[in-house]
Amino acid sequence: MPLAPYRKTWRRLKTRQQKGAFIVLTALLLPTLVFLTGSVVDLGNIYIHHSYLQNSADAAALGGAKVGWDKSKQKFTQETADAKANELIDANQKRFPIDAGNRKLQYHKSHNNENVHYYTVQLHEDVPLYFWRYFAHLANISDTFPVDAQAYAKISIKGNSGDDPGNDDPSSTFTDLFTYSKKLSAVNTIDNPDNFNFKDRIRTTFDGHATYTQKDAETQYSTQTDKLGCFLTQRAKDEHLSVNEAKSKQSATYNDQGKDTSSGYWSQAEYQSLDLNAYWNTTLNAKAQTIIDARNARDAKEPDQNKRSRQTQNPTEKDFAKTNTLVYDLNKDDRNINLTINNALSGDKNTPVYLIIKAGQNNGLSVLNINLNADTGRPLIIAVEPTAMNQWSQIHMNLNGHTFRGIIYAPMMSDEGVLINAQNGTFRGSVVARSINLQGGSGTYIYEPIDGGSSGHGGGGSSTHHGGGSGSGSGKTPKPTVKLTNDASDIDWNS
Repeated sequence: MPLAPYRKTWRRLKTRQQKGAFIVLTALLLPTLVFLTGSVVDLGNIYIHHSYLQNSADAAALGGAKVGWDKSKQKFTQETADAKANELIDANQKRFPIDAGNRKLQYHKSHNNENVHYYTVQLHEDVPLYFWRYFAHLANISDTFPVDAQAYAKISIKGNSGDDPGNDDPSSTFTDLFTYSKKLSAVNTIDNPDNFNFKDRIRTTFDGHATYTQKDAETQYSTQTDKLGCFLTQRAKDEHLSVNEAKSKQSATYNDQGKDTSSGYWSQAEYQSLDLNAYWNTTLNAKAQTIIDARNARDAKEPDQNKRSRQTQNPTEKDFAKTNTLVYDLNKDDRNINLTINNALSGDKNTPVYLIIKAGQNNGLSVLNINLNADTGRPLIIAVEPTAMNQWSQIHMNLNGHTFRGIIYAPMMSDEGVLINAQNGTFRGSVVARSINLQGGSGTYIYEPIDGGSSGHGGGGSSTHHGGGSGSGSGKTPKPTVKLTNDASDIDWNS
């Protein structure tokens, strides 16, 4: 009997069984697939809402904390902070608006540190469900899912404690390369001042912001020509540009930390009303007087004039190996001081040393001569008391082709003020003076924050310099450091 008919019948039966099994399998899996698909949609929607909410909380906490601290009154104004925070929340939540009842904005103090404060933002949103809402209705529960986000902004106040200057934070104090009240004059900035089209004619470069504090202050970008009208950066020189080519490119933009956010080719000085004496009044005077009082107490025990404490008028790097702070009291010390650096200052390369000059009752500084026969290595902060006794004094610095790292603070001196002879040397740091005179051939001037831990910078960063800055060194009121933190253990929630 032929088997062909049976084989055909068997194939038909097998095909029908497979189709039936597939239909049964589909019927069993379809609800699961629908549930999983619907769950993915709802979970994805919840994730998107939470991302928006967390970004809004972070932005509101940072923004509110930054504007909430009143620098002039040195206190936190929550109304100002809340207004800014709400503005940022509204801007970030345009797609998913949240009402005022779901926003909790608070200001708190630290449990342990009076110079630390916190601004906290807590946001809540009930995210509507799409697929799960049907099950929620069946179970008679809410058809929304609660989402929360919180952000803690830590506000650290620096530079206003009046502590030892070694513990101060000049990075938040001196945020400009040059700060002057009367005049800044630069010589030998360029070659061929009559033709700005020649390449490779940029001799002296400036990477840092310049601020003048009196509106009638004079700025001479080049004493060779009044047409230059700007400082030129190292980038312009490195790219072998002509002056006109450099000026046609992007300008340098300095933020409140002194960084050039645009890596630009040129910059101009800007006006800002500042109290240049504040750094002395809030920090250095007390430190200097403490050292002077201790020295006078030792002198009182030594009636012999020859045994009285008296510092050499010709200090070198060896004197700073004995102490981080030299103080000259012009009641007893001579009016002329000659500082010579023959070798790099010993010790931690990022910890500054100080030379502080305090005017006597009848004597001011005459001339402070600074001669570099080697790079300073460690930062050197030189400060002259801003008093009428020092308004005829001068500082002459000769770089001799070496690198000076540090700060020159002399806000009340003669019209010549601070004179720097670069002689192919490099100045890294800040100058605060009534007048600044840059001479001695070509040079390189770079802003560097001197804070005991940072290095120089000429690029990167963000935001725009508005002629402001922070801290007390340039007379600027202390500006807080604001950052987000995940550690809420130090927040006094009852404050």
